[in-house]
Parts: sequence; C-alpha cells; structure tokens
Amino acid sequence: NVGVATIDSLLVHYELQRKGVGSQLLQMAEEKAKDANCHIIRLETGDDWAAKKFYEKHGYTQRAELKNYYGKRDFVLMDKVLESNAAV
Repeated sequence: NVGVATIDSLLVHYELQRKGVGSQLLQMAEEKAKDANCHIIRLETGDDWAAKKFYEKHGYTQRAELKNYYGKRDFVLMDKVLESNAAV
C-alpha cells in the first residue's frame, strides 16, 4: 500500500441525484481509503462536468489538467488529503 486510493467511477442514477446519495457514496469511499491507511484519495473527472463542482464542494482540489484526454475531451486530476482513522 503506497497510501493513495483511487476512485475510478462514482455514478448516481439521475433520479437519485441531488438527494445526498453521491455524498454518502463518496464518504464511504473515503472511509474505506482511511481504513486502508491511505492518506490521499484521487480521481479524474471531466473539466466541464457538474461532478467537478461536486468534488470541489467535498474538499477535492484540482492537481492537473488533462487536455485532450479521454475521447479527446479535457479532464482534470483531483485529490483530497484524508485525515487518519488511526487511534491517537
């Protein structure tokens, strides 16, 4: 374990969007990452997607631009530093 977790995809059916489901899934992913002793969680998302604002709202920071990436569209690399679940 190198301490970096990756979210490959987090999709919420359109009928369930804006009801807290995505936030709950993201929180669960972050907790799993912390339980695995990861200190950073990273992901890629479309530069012009609503998901980018969703992740920013949850404390993720853009680290890099991925120009002309998947399907020749612009994406961004985002990450968040996680607080440890370890007992103090």
